[in-house]
Amino acid sequence: EQDCGWLNEGQFSKFMDVARAQRRRDNEAIFEQSLRTCFGDLKYSDLPPLLRSAGVSVMDHILHQIVRELVGDNFTAPLSFEAFEEILELLHSRESFPKDIYEMIIARFQQRDVQGNGTLQRDAVLALARDDLGCNLKIEEMGRLFQGVDVDGTGQLPEREVLHLMAKFREVEVDSIRASLRASESVGELRVEVKLLRLLMNLGEKPDIQVVKCLSEKCGLSKQGSQDASFLCTGVPSVGEALDFLYLYRRHRIESRRLSR
Repeated sequence: EQDCGWLNEGQFSKFMDVARAQRRRDNEAIFEQSLRTCFGDLKYSDLPPLLRSAGVSVMDHILHQIVRELVGDNFTAPLSFEAFEEILELLHSRESFPKDIYEMIIARFQQRDVQGNGTLQRDAVLALARDDLGCNLKIEEMGRLFQGVDVDGTGQLPEREVLHLMAKFREVEVDSIRASLRASESVGELRVEVKLLRLLMNLGEKPDIQVVKCLSEKCGLSKQGSQDASFLCTGVPSVGEALDFLYLYRRHRIESRRLSR
């Protein structure tokens, strides 16, 4: 009698090998089509439409950071298929997190895995999100997203699934950031730090305006001591800039709380 619906370890490994080979063929076809379309060599600056053709969505600032890891600021360097695959793998393995945030999540996972079995219980996962990353989503929302990732219902997640869950939390926050930035567009002439202050408040933070001002200067979103009218209406930060600022603010908050203990 044949056992239907289940794969043993060997069958699953074979299935994954076939899937990876098919994905590589698909990526090669996309790359070759793009070469024919541009009538010449592809460059790193051609990555956004190339990734969209491969069904990959990534914010520009994350893509720029990965390119800088590989070729510095030389965005006009030729792009090989091997480099294209390397970028796809980095985006996939990091869940499109910046390198420093990705490494922080992995480090905090390993610290919280006190049993050493490669998994974290639900409470430990949510504590990682709240205490280590500063996530301010409502506990009900976080629990709902946890259940969506915990497909086998064990109440615990391995490292890869924890990373995927953190990306789910980020998606919710990015939606909130977009909504806040859209609202800022209609407000009128406000300093960048005021727009960032409102954004943080909309995300459940309780920010100090002086801290926001200092950090916005640190990440290049405002200019120290500027009082002219052009600075008052500097436009709205991009989603990527706002997300980077949010990460910076949360790291500052977590570190300040640690030092005050």
